[in-house]
Amino acid sequence: MAAPAGDSASGQDGGIELWVAPLDLAALENRLGGHLLSPEERERAEHLRFESDRAHFIAGRLWLRLVLAQRLGIDPSEVRLRARPGGKPELAAPLPSWLRFSMSRSGSVGLYALADAGEIGVDLEERSGVIDAAAVASRFFSPAERAALAGLDEEERRRAFYRIWARKEAALKALGAGLDAPLGALDVAGDVASWDRAHPGAPTDPRNWFLHDIEVAPGYAAALATEAVLPRGVPAVGDARQLLGGLLGGKLGGQSSGGVPNRARSSAR
Repeated sequence: MAAPAGDSASGQDGGIELWVAPLDLAALENRLGGHLLSPEERERAEHLRFESDRAHFIAGRLWLRLVLAQRLGIDPSEVRLRARPGGKPELAAPLPSWLRFSMSRSGSVGLYALADAGEIGVDLEERSGVIDAAAVASRFFSPAERAALAGLDEEERRRAFYRIWARKEAALKALGAGLDAPLGALDVAGDVASWDRAHPGAPTDPRNWFLHDIEVAPGYAAALATEAVLPRGVPAVGDARQLLGGLLGGKLGGQSSGGVPNRARSSAR
């Protein structure tokens, strides 16, 4: 798990904040409760087959409310979410529309990205289990991405595979597209995602998505996609557990909702 980042996790780098949290529901039960979830979220949790999946889902959504609350300087109970067409979540009125966010969960870890300068997407992938990287790449990877896997030994190929997959999902989340998009037409081998516009079903959105690899935790691959260039690079990943210390029955955060505070299998969109 990343160490607490302090001021380096604040919105001083292109308005970006990154937070990581363990999806341990027990750690949140005394501070936050499942009552904060929407009826839709509770229903979704109830339909998950395994108890561990339900606990991880609920914990992931509670951490999301906590990191949003600290950024806005409000109580987590005041965070209201809604889904855009396509399923990407956003803050519901009267909360400010300028704050964009993305979340990902994989294994027992959750990753959160906040931005006040354009759309954003983040993805986290646990590098575990048995996977036929060559077979998956032949179906879902671009020629440049497949070339990046060629000639690597088994461990290097696994790491490169998950790095590419995390970049793809991050770019799709930033765009607000689902995994039904033609993944083979999306190339993330470089620093900017690009689409093969001749491919049937490829999005026509003209925006550039800048790609950044993130170090989050051992055994995980993570990526960030931003609409804006980050002039100071990607900020450090903060440990969201440090935010629990500010949850003392009052509002979190350092400033009002108009400002930036002085702090610092995969995801649900």
